[in-house]
This record gives sequence, structure tokens and C-alpha cells, in this order.
Amino acid sequence: MIITLMQVLHIFVVYISIHGFVNRMFYWLIFGQGLFKTLQTVLPGLRSDVEAIQIAFREKISGRMPENRGNGLKFVLKNIQEKSWDLYYHSGNAICYVDASDVQFNYSDISYQGCMALISF
Repeated sequence: MIITLMQVLHIFVVYISIHGFVNRMFYWLIFGQGLFKTLQTVLPGLRSDVEAIQIAFREKISGRMPENRGNGLKFVLKNIQEKSWDLYYHSGNAICYVDASDVQFNYSDISYQGCMALISF
């Protein structure tokens, strides 16, 4: 099997993530298609990045349906609030900010292809 340079770049852009710790902050950057495109495969009526991020944090859903997956962001949300940490999550032009007592969904002026999570603890 011959792998072309374009296939290698596609693998890098779609499947590689960067993560680490800096000053009591964990960051995770995923270079992919983002929540909207991922969830649109199972929810074709999805209208926006904000709607996608709300669904991802509130419902048990996966872009890999019918696999029994999709509880990840609900689990993250629950744990962030239980531990009184803060989470900033960005996908497309949608953001989600979580602290111990509140969850806020909003639009961003900056569009990010993929997903970015910043957790401060």
C-alpha cells in the first residue's frame, strides 16, 4: 500500500490532538471537523455550532451511532462542576463555559475548526 503525502497530512489534521499542562491548566486541542459536522451525521437537522455544543454537553449522543458511546462531555461537565473547576470549550464558532454553579453557551467571533478545551483547577 502506498500512502501519499496528502493522506499523511489528512491523518495529521483530522486525527492528531495536542494536550498538556501549564500552570494548573490542562489544554486539549483536536484538529478535526468539530462537533457540528460530527453530530450532523446523526442529527441532520442540526442548525448551528451552538446547538451542537449544547446537545453534546446535555445529551447522550455520539457521531458514531449506533455505537454505545457519547457520554463523554456530559461526564466532563458533571466532574468539572463537582470539583469546582472551570472549563472553556470551543468548537466552530460556539463556546461553552462551565464553572461550579453555571453552564453558559454562546457564539464566538472566532471560528475554530476542531475542538479546544481548557480546564483550570
